[in-house]
Amino acid sequence: MLRLTSPVSTVVSAPSEDVIVQGCRFAAREPRHAFLTVANRDPAVFDDPHRFDPDRHPNSHLAFAAGRHFCLGAPLARLHGEIALTTLLERFPDLHHNGEAVWRGALPLREMEHLPVAWGRRP
Repeated sequence: MLRLTSPVSTVVSAPSEDVIVQGCRFAAREPRHAFLTVANRDPAVFDDPHRFDPDRHPNSHLAFAAGRHFCLGAPLARLHGEIALTTLLERFPDLHHNGEAVWRGALPLREMEHLPVAWGRRP
C-alpha cells in the first residue's frame, strides 16, 4: 500500500559537492527534489507498476526514502498501520470502498480528505 500511496511524495536534498550522475550535473548545495511517488511507479523497477499487489516481491519501494535519508519512524509507522488495518478488517470483514477517494493535497504530504466506505453485502 505504501508503494502506491506514499505519505510523503517528495524529499529535498542537496549534494555537498558537485557531482555527475548518469550524465546529469548536480551542483553543490543546490536543492533537488526527489519525487518518491514517481519512483515507486517506475516500470523499469516494478512490473505493472499501477497494480496493487500485496504479495509483490521484491518490493523495494521508497515510501520511507532510502539510505541515510531513511525515515527513522518507519518501523513505528509500519506497526501503527499493521495494527490499525488488522483491527479495522477484523471488526468490519465486509468493509469495501463505496466511491472515489478525495485527496487534500500531494506536496509534500499526500493526505486523504475523504474515502467513502460501506460494509455488508455489496450492491
